[in-house]
Amino acid sequence: MQKSVEKRIRLLSKKEKQLSRELDVAYKLCNSDADLSLAKSRMVLEKIVKKIYSHYSDGEVYKGDLNSLLKNTVLREKIPSRIWTRMHSIRAMGNLGIHGSEINAVDAHMILENLCEITEWYLDSEAFGKKPKKKGPNQLVKPLLVLGTLACLAAAFYWNSGNTEKQEKENTSLTEGHQSNKEDRAYADLTGSWNMVMTTEETTFKPFEGLEVEFLIFITQQKENVEGQGEKIKENREELSGKQKTKLSFTGNVQDSTVVLNYTNFGAKRVSLGQISLKLNEDGELKGTHTASAANSKGPVHMTRNN
Repeated sequence: MQKSVEKRIRLLSKKEKQLSRELDVAYKLCNSDADLSLAKSRMVLEKIVKKIYSHYSDGEVYKGDLNSLLKNTVLREKIPSRIWTRMHSIRAMGNLGIHGSEINAVDAHMILENLCEITEWYLDSEAFGKKPKKKGPNQLVKPLLVLGTLACLAAAFYWNSGNTEKQEKENTSLTEGHQSNKEDRAYADLTGSWNMVMTTEETTFKPFEGLEVEFLIFITQQKENVEGQGEKIKENREELSGKQKTKLSFTGNVQDSTVVLNYTNFGAKRVSLGQISLKLNEDGELKGTHTASAANSKGPVHMTRNN
């Protein structure tokens, strides 16, 4: 009997918490917002495929999009046909959602089932990480003897060198650096759901002046790199529905409390590009400015995290 999507996501969390958390976000959106659920699923798939590519290309980071990545011949040879077919189905459905075709809860749920199958395969594959082969007792004897000898020589060197003061400084520096890194990670962790309000104050197109749009966005963070997708939910504080809910995707980076996002806005009539520069304040809010290619628009941006 096939496991439910909810149960499969729960089981996946025992192997990889970050991916399972993102799958759970997509699952919870299935009924309330199928379009956004699908966008989130597509984003998770792209992350998995990029990790597989990086594994088989000696750590190279792929900078293209999912469409071009799934045309890669090296990947095609490494991924089973049943998984490859599922990847293409998610890509194709994701493209429909981006271009305004109607997506329902059944579609979103079906895509999640395929994505669970892909994720389960990936976490069991060599691309996720091979366990080292166990060595027999005889194979370990020589390396242990060598390591033991080196350890004794190193200890004698440090004991006689009078290097205590230098060592203490290095230890203090390492401790402070470790604490600093922990603080940075805690302070700059943007992963999750946010509401983003963008206001246009300067533009060459008069109807855009004073326009306020609100997006519901989802951010995924890996160290200093961030990416995500979102959906426009309000315009001048009025709720939107159907095809009015256009999509947004972005990539960017975090440096200390500064966040820079480069975005693509899939508007109803045109696609536009832009950049958002933000600062994370003590209240955990992001505030800054945006510039857009559409009519050279500029203005403030305010982002608040959803609980």
